[in-house]
Amino acid sequence: MEISAVIRRGDLVALNFYLFPRLRANWIFFALLAAGIFTVILITREPSNALAVGVAIMAALVGALAGSIVGMLVGLITMLSMLGKNSGVLGVHHYTLSTVGLGERTDANESLLKWSGIHSITKLQNYLFFRINGYLFHIVPRRSFHTTEAFNSFYERAVEYRRNVTPQ
Repeated sequence: MEISAVIRRGDLVALNFYLFPRLRANWIFFALLAAGIFTVILITREPSNALAVGVAIMAALVGALAGSIVGMLVGLITMLSMLGKNSGVLGVHHYTLSTVGLGERTDANESLLKWSGIHSITKLQNYLFFRINGYLFHIVPRRSFHTTEAFNSFYERAVEYRRNVTPQ
């Protein structure tokens, strides 16, 4: 089974927003940032009662959330600005499903990733994400298929191939 998918910057943005609350590193950053902000508030403001400590905790959590979002947006903008036309990330990707693995062909590269090397396959309303490791994904947008049935069939076949090779 083969499909051609045009990967756009918007697809990478969608992947980043999907991953933002799901990556462990983001939660670690959030916790460290919140602890740091709380420590600074304790040292500089010296809260004297439970209400002041509660306000300090809330301020630290809100500050850490804002910092995490800003960090994600800066990283996303940096990544998008560094992508060139010949990077092999954007543009047409030809994906092939076989019993051996997921094949990918672009103007920049050609590869075959065995099913045992795919960490997970996620189906969302508008995307299929093939997760290779914590930060490496193949994106297959729904718009690459003529019908919803073809989109679902591609996903189901990929899951079946992976299940037959990798014990779940």
